[in-house]
Amino acid sequence: MASFAANTALSTHGLGAIPEDLVFDILQYLDSMSLARVSRTSYFFHILSRLIMRKTPAWKTVTTTFFDIGQMLTTTEAGDGTAPFPKEKYVSCQMDNIRRMQNNTSASLNTGFFFLNELQSHYKTISESEEAIPALLPKDFVGIGVPCNSIASVDTFNGPREGPQIASSVSLANIPECDREVFNVIPGQGSFSSMTPERGGEGWSVIMLFCTYNCQQDDVDEYLQFLKKEHPKAEVIGGFVAGRSGIIIEKGKLKRCGHILGMAIGGNVVYSSQVSRACKKISEVLTIQTLMNYNDEYGGVIGKLMSPTVGIVPSGDVARRAISEHDARMLYCGITKEENKGFQLMDVRGVTREGDGIAVAGGSKELRTVGSKVCFFTLDPESSKDDIRSRLAAAKRAASGRSKTVLGALLVSCGARGQNLYGEANVEPTVFSEELGGVGMSGFFAGGEIGPEALAALPFDSDFRGETMLQGFTSVFGVFFVPEFVPTAQVISDALQGRKILF
Repeated sequence: MASFAANTALSTHGLGAIPEDLVFDILQYLDSMSLARVSRTSYFFHILSRLIMRKTPAWKTVTTTFFDIGQMLTTTEAGDGTAPFPKEKYVSCQMDNIRRMQNNTSASLNTGFFFLNELQSHYKTISESEEAIPALLPKDFVGIGVPCNSIASVDTFNGPREGPQIASSVSLANIPECDREVFNVIPGQGSFSSMTPERGGEGWSVIMLFCTYNCQQDDVDEYLQFLKKEHPKAEVIGGFVAGRSGIIIEKGKLKRCGHILGMAIGGNVVYSSQVSRACKKISEVLTIQTLMNYNDEYGGVIGKLMSPTVGIVPSGDVARRAISEHDARMLYCGITKEENKGFQLMDVRGVTREGDGIAVAGGSKELRTVGSKVCFFTLDPESSKDDIRSRLAAAKRAASGRSKTVLGALLVSCGARGQNLYGEANVEPTVFSEELGGVGMSGFFAGGEIGPEALAALPFDSDFRGETMLQGFTSVFGVFFVPEFVPTAQVISDALQGRKILF
């Protein structure tokens, strides 16, 4: 029956002698908008077009600079540079970007991330031009748009781009066989459970959170504890953005909202969060021998340490030597009970007057016990590059072992990193591009990053992840991996025979 229906449809279009799978291969060369038009010609082409559009993984990223938008302005609009920036041109540029991405893939791009320069946060209402954006997107599209001070991106067409001169970075994706929901959490206006979507079975794979600056840190910490309890299998990443409100797109509507904007994704996708902070080891691994009984407001004072090379030494001497020998401007004390789970990083607040102990703050008090392992770390540009490179490579190896391929990624990086750390722009986007070549990435510089706790010296291939928390001076990469779509003749035949239109 399927072959008869297919042959009849092909004959109608003058293609009767062409095998079904060859017709399918030809259709894959069309962009998504062309496929949508082809799908209206017959039931046969409708099934094949939808199979391609829904099952083909895709991630496209387009970055726009203010110079790009300035090229669109008339002399009157440009003026002397003091006039308000024309929002309509900004929105028009975003619509052009959406069309460009749609014209460069056969997939139906139904998931989106819009990172917009903070100038957009000055607008309290949604303009008519913004209302037109959902009309360009599939009916099942879900997306989030947030304002940022500075943007980091890997443009699908132009490569790595970073800095405050970036007007926007937009990523549109098709993540097959996945559920996606956007949501808004406003602390104090109901229970967290009533504002957070549920998913049965395996639950959510990843939950992304973008917090506007009118959201309190205590509220974010409380919500993270809720997610840990109610959605323990979900990886959670995100950060604080620049403005008071962002945008959520769902069910063909665009609405502005604030506090915590979220997107949850679950299904046949592997999500890998890779976190880097202080990663240069500047001491040997020692063992805590004594703790000091100072009434220390910061949380604890470590006394003597056991060195595997010289025996018992004062911790203050070890810290001073690490600073002087490595010119360490930022010193962290890493503590752990199991080295294969990395070191929890604690701030070194100072050395005791006698010089025999160090005051540390942050981290788990349970780790500051006799017998725990200690190692000192600092933040170093070159070792930071190497750490990120190795972690991304390890994520790729792990996904490949599970028959998954890289789809795309998001980056949330501390505002004090980027050019402030490396002395040049585009470093982390470039490292990402070199390790996961040809893959798009959107991201921003945050005022606090959400992700698994940054653990120094965590083995690159380790599956262990620390507790999700709001932290600082980190770079959090969230990489999506999905199965490759292999459209065999049997897959095509089954779709036609079953007259499938929902994928």
